[in-house]
Amino acid sequence: MGIPATMTRAFTRAAPGAMSRAAEREARGRERVLAAFEQTCPGIVGNPFIPHWPLPAQSLFLGLHQTKGSGDRVFQAMYGGAAGGGKSDSLLMGAAQYAWKHPEFAGILFRRTFTDLSQPGALMDRALEWWLPQGVKWDGTNKIFRFPSGAKVAMAYFSNPSDHLRYQGAEYQYTAWDELTQWPTSKQYQYVGLSRVRRHANSTVPLRTLSASNPG
Repeated sequence: MGIPATMTRAFTRAAPGAMSRAAEREARGRERVLAAFEQTCPGIVGNPFIPHWPLPAQSLFLGLHQTKGSGDRVFQAMYGGAAGGGKSDSLLMGAAQYAWKHPEFAGILFRRTFTDLSQPGALMDRALEWWLPQGVKWDGTNKIFRFPSGAKVAMAYFSNPSDHLRYQGAEYQYTAWDELTQWPTSKQYQYVGLSRVRRHANSTVPLRTLSASNPG
């Protein structure tokens, strides 16, 4: 025995409304989840310069300064893991978090040597792949990315033991150190990653020095 035609018509009329209400509830729930995520890990949701959603460990790493940071002190954290674990991506995401909407933002990412920095799939190559299609300008001579907001993110390396002295007078809100344990001493990290990280009094950009390394 089939479903009566009257019931079929009633079901057909009710289904779109029921589906619409379910879709609305789902959309509201999604918005609440994304808003909560934005509170704990800002600058990720909707960011055109971060091409994929961060892994759970990356999200935790990129949001730690929200709960562990302290005023004008430089927040420091290291992301450890084997090759392919998302360490370099995390450092690029960290730069893009605040370069997206803060014109005063200045960041710099380091590798130990130029070869390390420029090899295929490494920081600079990946940043070019991520950011140029989104309208970021690349100054290849000075190795600086200029974002539409006006923010700047530089790529750098140390070829000589005293190269950190080139950054006298520099001011960054973000420094990132890929494969930090490859540096023979800590003086470059301490000089650039701590003493050069500062901001203007009216800026709300957090002060961060993030690093990544393979513990093996």
